[in-house]
Amino acid sequence: MNRKRWISVVAGLFVILNICLVMFDDEGKIDRLSYVSEWDELFQTDLFEHLKKDGVLDYAAEYHMYFDERSGRFGEFLVEEGSQIQQGDPLYTYEVRNFAETRRALEQKVQQLREEISSVETALRTIESAPVNSETLSIMFPDETGAMEVPQGSAEADMLKAQFIAEQEKELGQLQAKLGAVEAEMSAVNAQEAEVTVMSPYNGRIINRSVALDNPLLTIGGEGLLTKGILTEEERAMVEADMDVEVHVTEQQKVLDGSFLELSKDPAAVALEEESRYPFTVNFETEETDENEGDTEEYDKTEQHGETETGQDELETTEEKEQELLPGYHAQLYITLNEALDTLVANKNWLQGESIWVMTTTGTLKPEIVDRGLEMNELVQITGDVENGNWVAVEESTSFYPDSVFVTPFKAKRVQWSNAAEQVNWKEYIVTGLLSR
Repeated sequence: MNRKRWISVVAGLFVILNICLVMFDDEGKIDRLSYVSEWDELFQTDLFEHLKKDGVLDYAAEYHMYFDERSGRFGEFLVEEGSQIQQGDPLYTYEVRNFAETRRALEQKVQQLREEISSVETALRTIESAPVNSETLSIMFPDETGAMEVPQGSAEADMLKAQFIAEQEKELGQLQAKLGAVEAEMSAVNAQEAEVTVMSPYNGRIINRSVALDNPLLTIGGEGLLTKGILTEEERAMVEADMDVEVHVTEQQKVLDGSFLELSKDPAAVALEEESRYPFTVNFETEETDENEGDTEEYDKTEQHGETETGQDELETTEEKEQELLPGYHAQLYITLNEALDTLVANKNWLQGESIWVMTTTGTLKPEIVDRGLEMNELVQITGDVENGNWVAVEESTSFYPDSVFVTPFKAKRVQWSNAAEQVNWKEYIVTGLLSR
């Protein structure tokens, strides 16, 4: 009995002594092992911070057609609500009461349209011939309601210049179509035809027809769609006009790349006791994009670690998708507030506070302090003394020791057997083993 008691006491003292040696081993003379059961690899991918907003699709433009009763007596509509029309299609007819008076009114319209066309052409010539220098170019809008300041010699100048030219060319085409329609109407009046047919200067769809003959007589929804939405005061302070927008159309399960067409600086209404609301519109891009370009292996790894961003169908262009959409469809808008492209990331669960356990090539486990950056789903951007491809211990453990040797279980699925078989000269090792015996 005494012998057993002494054995127990000695064993207890031995355990306590070893614990004390480990605890007070400040110089690291005692080797420690860290057992790592789960590990993974740091990788690079794109991260985005999005503001999610509700939106609704609407016509990019609405045009109104008016009827002046002084021109004559209204005849009949030649289109129905919902009809798709093109420039030059007949819209309605009227009978002329006074040919001379109607002719004068049409001549005034022709003169006004020609002056507007001349103003737009002048603005186009000015911007197209403007030299690139360090000065700022000021261009007066054709309607003389304001001017556009274009900083020369910069990427911003090129973008604004291209945007201005595209807008003015579109405006020029619409004015020329209006002029053609009015000139056709005036030709019928000059020929003193009993019934005059009014042609459409626009492409689009008839969305309203006034049966009571109130003005506007016809409302035409122009070609193309845009998305409308509302921002709160807090959100308006976060959003800038040059931010990218993804439009996820709920009904069609499609994703369209877009950009802000208008981001209002003025609230829809001002009230002391109510939060201000800021309207915005988003235009769809017309160029085809393919989100499946790039490294397939990296894409698969990103999906594995939690990125669930929806991609576009690589077989369809944005224009084809837009043709399938209808006004009134609801959408989810993802406004890109911040982005980190091709950045080093880790899963959030891999971090132990502000550090991560790196498995070095020398077989030791080393804690590295990292700074957190952008976060998306389960991924977090990290910066520090870590690199792409570093292996890290991913489990949460209190038994890891700095600079200790780590051991891992054998996982057959992680071994690339095909590569191992190709790289190892098995015959050489077999012969060497036989000779050594």
